[in-house]
Amino acid sequence: MDKWLTLTYTYVNPTTKCDTAKSLQVYVQSKPTIDILTNDTSYCRSNLMNISLKASYAHTSKITWYQSADVLIANFEGNLQSSNNNPATYTIRPRGDSTTTILISAYTEAERVCPFDQKSIILTINPIPRANINVSDPDGCVPHTVNFVTTMLNGVDASKATYKWNFGDGGNDVVQNPTHTFTKVGNSNVSLLITSAEGCDTSITLPINVYPIPTAEFTPNPNNKTTSALPRFRFTNNSIVVNTLASKITKNMWDFGDLNSNTDTSTLLNPEYFYNSDTNSYWVSLIVETNHGCRAVSYTHLRAHETKANLVCRLLL
Repeated sequence: MDKWLTLTYTYVNPTTKCDTAKSLQVYVQSKPTIDILTNDTSYCRSNLMNISLKASYAHTSKITWYQSADVLIANFEGNLQSSNNNPATYTIRPRGDSTTTILISAYTEAERVCPFDQKSIILTINPIPRANINVSDPDGCVPHTVNFVTTMLNGVDASKATYKWNFGDGGNDVVQNPTHTFTKVGNSNVSLLITSAEGCDTSITLPINVYPIPTAEFTPNPNNKTTSALPRFRFTNNSIVVNTLASKITKNMWDFGDLNSNTDTSTLLNPEYFYNSDTNSYWVSLIVETNHGCRAVSYTHLRAHETKANLVCRLLL
C-alpha cells in the first residue's frame, strides 16, 4: 500500500548531552504486479476464434495486452479487442493450416518511480485434419470390395493420427487405408473420424452403393425336349432382380447353342428359335444384365428328340 513515512534522526552530543533532531518524509510506493490467469493452452483451429484472456493485478492504474507481431503477420489475423480490458477478448482468424504458437503478454503501467511488471503466456493453434479419401470403386455389384486410401492435405502428421472407420454395414476398422467387402445390398454411408496427435478431429462421409445381382431363369416350351420333326422352342424369360437402388434388368443376351448357325443369338425378352438340324442336343444360355452392370447367367440343355433332358442352371457373378 502506498504511504508517506516520516524518518527522524536524533543526535545526542556525548559531552554536553545536548540533542538535536532532524526528520524527513519518504513516500513508499507499492510495486505494480500482474499475473495472467489464462494458462498456456492448445486450441484446435477454427475459422473464427474468440479467446478470453484474464489477469489479476495490483498497484497499477491499468494493464495492456499485447500480441507477438511476427506470427501475426505470417499465420493469422488477430486482434485484442479493447486491449486495456480485463478480461480481454482475443479474436483470431487463422490463415495457416499448420501449428502456430502465439506469445501473449500483459503489462502494467510504470507508476511513478516503480517500473512496469510483465507476464506472458503461449497459445498454440493446432490444425484440424483435412484429408481426402480415394476409393477404388464407389459403386459395385454385391459382394463389392473397396480399397480406401486416406491422404492428408495439411500439416497434420498422418502417421501419428488415429482413424476410426464405420462402413455403415456393421463393419469397422482403425487403420489409415483399409479394405472392406460390402455384402449387404443398398447404400452404405461410410464415415471416417480422424483425430490428430494434438486431439483435433474431423469427420468425413461418403456413400457406397452396392447393387443386387439378378437371378437369370427361363423356361423353354416344349419343356427341354421335342421331336426332330419340329425342333422349335419358345423361351419365356423368368429373370428377376430386386429393385434396390432402382435396379432393373435392361439386357437379355440369348445364345441358343446351334453350332450350325451364325445367327443363333437374340436380345429379345421372350424369343423363339428353330433348330434346322435333325436329332441333336443344344446348350441354351441366357445372360441378363441390370442397368448397373450386374450380370447372371442360366443354362438349359435342350434335345430335339423324344428323350427327356435335365435342366442345368448356374449363377455367373
